[in-house]
Amino acid sequence: MAPLDERLDAAIDRLLAGESAPDDPALRPLLATASMLLEAPVPTPSRSQARRRMREALNAERARPRSFWDMVRNGLGRLSAPSPRQLAPAFVAMLLLILALGVVRSLPGQPLYPIKRGSEALALLFIRSPEAQADYYMRLADRRLSEMEALAAAQQPVTAEMVQQYHNTWALATSVPGAAPERLKAKALEQAGRLQMLAARLPSDARQAALVALDDIKRFIGIDELPPPAL
Repeated sequence: MAPLDERLDAAIDRLLAGESAPDDPALRPLLATASMLLEAPVPTPSRSQARRRMREALNAERARPRSFWDMVRNGLGRLSAPSPRQLAPAFVAMLLLILALGVVRSLPGQPLYPIKRGSEALALLFIRSPEAQADYYMRLADRRLSEMEALAAAQQPVTAEMVQQYHNTWALATSVPGAAPERLKAKALEQAGRLQMLAARLPSDARQAALVALDDIKRFIGIDELPPPAL
């Protein structure tokens, strides 16, 4: 016969499986106790015990190593639709960006063009050194020339006043006190070539204003004739 411990383990396994216990006189007292324990209700844990077990389970979950995809899924699960108040700053920033792009690309006669000219004048207040001022005026002159080229390409009128505005801005670039004019000659030569090509497409009064500006640019550079355009 098997030892008592082995017979008891086998009997308990049968009870746990829902089977009847073996009729073993030596095991009856022990099996009666085991049957009572099985039939007794499972005690409900107290609130403090339940809280402690939940915290232990949460701590164990936090300590568990996580893969990259676990973190991605958890992050996506926490995403929620933003409220209108949260979207407001981004919407305002987008409108300002669209407005700024519209201002920069605006041409004479368009609604945003006065804002463009006003912002240019405002930016000049923050430029201190003579060299920086000369460079800024030369960039503005290049901008006026680009505006006339864009209007001519779109078959929009280019007036003598627009050409004169370019000429005046160019003259400011080359007459800033304390700025070395030599550093502006390369840019002046490039603008002169563009202005000469543009002049051929302008009406008579605007063409005459362009020719006057070209004469001043050539005197500034120190040449009598412009080099032929590169092919």
